[in-house]
Amino acid sequence: MTDPDNPKPSEEERLKALDTQLKAIEGRQLKEKKDWSSEKGSHAGMQILGELLGGILGGLGLGYLFDQATGSKPWGMISGTLIGMVSAIYLILKKNAN
Repeated sequence: MTDPDNPKPSEEERLKALDTQLKAIEGRQLKEKKDWSSEKGSHAGMQILGELLGGILGGLGLGYLFDQATGSKPWGMISGTLIGMVSAIYLILKKNAN
């Protein structure tokens, strides 16, 4: 059932039509860009939390190793945790001051 008045479009014409549709879709997507400015505070908070936990747990681990080497339980863990927490807070304040 072919219509002689309306022949099938050539492959080149179909590709041009698809290219036009693709450009229209890309144009709409550029207009609908998501605003990520509200995520900046969340990212900063997660980074601070990670640094704080890393400092505390790192100091705790080093204090444990110190206790195992010297037999001074629990003072190495206590001092390591405090030193880790203080150093983490110092580094967080130093980074956020800039």
